Amino acid sequence: MSPTTDESTGQVDRMAETLEDLVDTYGLEDLLKALGVTCRDKAEHLRTNWQDKDASKCWEVAGNKLTKLATTPAILNTWPFRSF
Repeated sequence: MSPTTDESTGQVDRMAETLEDLVDTYGLEDLLKALGVTCRDKAEHLRTNWQDKDASKCWEVAGNKLTKLATTPAILNTWPFRSF
């Protein structure tokens, strides 16, 4: 059973609050790096346990893009993204 629009909106709002807390605590750069690691871990899990090369590749690409974004100084070393 899929959530209703109101339930989805509430869930997104709660996730947004949690993400804001994580950004405030760790900084956007570290949060993006952690998400990149998580995506690559998921890719490895799909390759190893499910032999799903297509889904694994999607997660690997997403992880690499997040890490690249996190390590792009022109973006993250400017206010408001820079950790203080």
